[in-house]
Amino acid sequence: MLAPISIYDDDLFLGTRLALNDIDDSSLLVGALLDRKTDAIAVFAEASRRFGDDWIIGIESGIFANAKFPDPIAFVNNDDFVTITLKRYF
Repeated sequence: MLAPISIYDDDLFLGTRLALNDIDDSSLLVGALLDRKTDAIAVFAEASRRFGDDWIIGIESGIFANAKFPDPIAFVNNDDFVTITLKRYF
């Protein structure tokens, strides 16, 4: 019997989460996906920290590289991004 088609066949994912458990609720999340056949890479990172009683600052980024068609990630190749957010809760 044949296995179903998947875009994640023979890929490697590494990731970690660091939660400092401090009063400011600081945290970091990082992950990387590597396609072993095509060498396509996707890296994601996310961090946040509370300051004061009402504010949270966060940063999120994604980096995509080495993807070539017909690899499904080729549609976002070189569409790297960084997002910074500032939230106030009341």
